[in-house]
Amino acid sequence: MFVKVRVGAEMLPAMSGAAAVPSGGLPLRLGPVLDAIGTWREAHLASRPPVGQIAAEVGVGSIVAGQPGKPDLLPAAVDIHAYVVMVDGDDAQRIGAELARHLQDRLAGTALAQCPVEVTVALEHPSAATPAAADVVQRAASAWLAERGESTGCGHGLEGLDRRGRLPLGGLSDRPGGAESEGHP
Repeated sequence: MFVKVRVGAEMLPAMSGAAAVPSGGLPLRLGPVLDAIGTWREAHLASRPPVGQIAAEVGVGSIVAGQPGKPDLLPAAVDIHAYVVMVDGDDAQRIGAELARHLQDRLAGTALAQCPVEVTVALEHPSAATPAAADVVQRAASAWLAERGESTGCGHGLEGLDRRGRLPLGGLSDRPGGAESEGHP
């Protein structure tokens, strides 16, 4: 599921940074928000052990604030976009509410205590996995083993990705030399 955490403030000219809440503007005060998301992630993952091939995970993939062409304005909001891998039995709305409560608790008493925090959940996907005996899974595991010399485990981590963020799965193509040899990305 996709999660957006929005932290709000008043848009002001950068020269008014001392008068801004939080002082200096939102981008300079994101540390506690990111730390709170990190501690929530740890608790969330600890409460959800892997089930078969499915393992919970949380990753922050984007932080958006302001306008690149207008750095003279302090942004009125910072949006932090995350992806949450759900496990069987998870409820997207409950997860979003848990994150919102955690953020409110962790940000109380910080420079961000007066800033509104909103958590929205979008496009939830139920947990699912391709059966381990499926041909594509067997071929992917074989390619991984050939490349890495170790088992894939349950899929935690990105250690098998190449420098372009892809798994080295050229052996999955039915074409000689893999899909890349045919000009595919």
